[in-house]
Amino acid sequence: MPNVSIIILNWNGWEDTVECLESLYRIDYPNYNVIIVDNGSSDDSLFKIKEYLNEVSSLKYNNQDHIKIFEYTKEESESIMECIEDELAYKNFFIIKNSENRGFAEGNNTGIRFVLNNLKDDYIALLNNDTIVDSQFLKELINIAEIDMQIGSVQSVLLNRDGTLIDSLGQKIFIWGVEDIGMGSNNRNNFEYKEIFGSCAASALYRRRVFEKISLFDPDFFIILEDVDLSWKIRLNDLKAVLAPKSIVHHKRGISNPMTITQIFFKPKTNDILFKWYHGSKNWMIIVLRYFPVKYVIAAIILKPHKFFFTFYRFLYSSIKLKTFFKGTEIILNNFKIRKEIKKNILLEKIQKNCIKFN
Repeated sequence: MPNVSIIILNWNGWEDTVECLESLYRIDYPNYNVIIVDNGSSDDSLFKIKEYLNEVSSLKYNNQDHIKIFEYTKEESESIMECIEDELAYKNFFIIKNSENRGFAEGNNTGIRFVLNNLKDDYIALLNNDTIVDSQFLKELINIAEIDMQIGSVQSVLLNRDGTLIDSLGQKIFIWGVEDIGMGSNNRNNFEYKEIFGSCAASALYRRRVFEKISLFDPDFFIILEDVDLSWKIRLNDLKAVLAPKSIVHHKRGISNPMTITQIFFKPKTNDILFKWYHGSKNWMIIVLRYFPVKYVIAAIILKPHKFFFTFYRFLYSSIKLKTFFKGTEIILNNFKIRKEIKKNILLEKIQKNCIKFN
């Protein structure tokens, strides 16, 4: 069976992380390591997570007699630079401590770099800390990935906490937006193997060569849409993404309703909302600048003027409030240069035509 590194990012969420690890404790797959990246938590996360791991390390873990726990700072994890896997006969937990919150993108990159530099695992799986996995989730991801070497990523079926609603069946791209397929619809358990635009990184398996030869996550995204950007890069390298219909993962994130006009314009905004507005709008503009043809942007202005307007409104409002306007604008404008390079890719026009939906 292929070897897998599972990366879990924690930030002030040890209760969720421990519950996620408890579900991993019960999976029916023998060959994996777990890399927990703590993103500069200010709570008791490190203590609580290590306390849990020390408890399970004294028990038999998935019929293994021993597990080991390794702990590094970010700097230490990047300076090892040698393969340590040959010394490891059993499942292992690696804890890497970032000194600050580096966001979803660079936080996961910390774990990915550690795997690429020090472990020989064939696949890298990303798993949100607020997920609970089915016992077969990893085996089913691997089964699908092994079908076709052109598969760059595989996504689990993501359900809400109690399994009644769908959270995500993959990414779908529109002329002005991106959605998780099926989000909020009733779970009827009739999932099928199918190709999707890209994998939601809440539970996704990637071939090692995706990160070795294509790209890690772009740190400029920080949070939100970083996995969509990676999905574009995977497709531009002639690989595809698919859904694993029997890999079930429960995701705790709330499925919220869109904000009303009154809430958008007249209600006070919390820093959390401003933070999401800023990164969400900034990152969508980056996606459009990098990958969308001009004619699709014009179509979006005509067909979806409200979405076009609100993207810029949210960026201006949130960036001014957060005092990040000049930094965010610089990041966005830098992508004109990246766009020129991407336009040279002979696959771009085909992907645009086949994957960007107008409805």
